[in-house]
Amino acid sequence: MQKWVIALVLTLCITFTVTCCYATSNTTAVSYSTNDLKTAKQGNSGVFSYKSAAGTYDIYYIIDFNEGYVYYFADGNDNSICDRIKIDSGDLNSVLIITYHDGKDEWSYGLHYNWRNQPDHLIVQDEDGFEYDFSPTN
Repeated sequence: MQKWVIALVLTLCITFTVTCCYATSNTTAVSYSTNDLKTAKQGNSGVFSYKSAAGTYDIYYIIDFNEGYVYYFADGNDNSICDRIKIDSGDLNSVLIITYHDGKDEWSYGLHYNWRNQPDHLIVQDEDGFEYDFSPTN
C-alpha cells in the first residue's frame, strides 16, 4: 500500500510540475521580446531585440512591429552609428524587408529567423547577400 501511495504522489508531482513549467514558458514574455513565446514564434507583432558581438563593439537590432520601425545601433569603440528604418513589408518567419535611404541611394536588408518559428536567432542579410547572425539580448 505504501509503494502505491508514493507512486501516486510522485505521478501527481511530476504532472503538476510539467504542466506549470509549460504554462509559464508559454505565457510570460521572453527576455528579448514583449511577446510570450507562442506570439514571438509568429514574428509579426510586438518588439524584439537582438545583438551581435563584433570584436570591440556590439551591434543591436530592435524590431518594433508596433511602431513599424527597425532600430539599428552599435555600442562600444566610440561608435556612434544609429538608424531608424521603416519596415517595408514581411515578417520574421519569411523575410522582413527594410530599405535604407541616403540621398538618391537606396538599399534593402532582409531580416528573418534562422529557423522558421524559432525566434532564438536573427539573420540579417545585407544588400550584397552576406548574412550576419544575431542572438537575443538578455
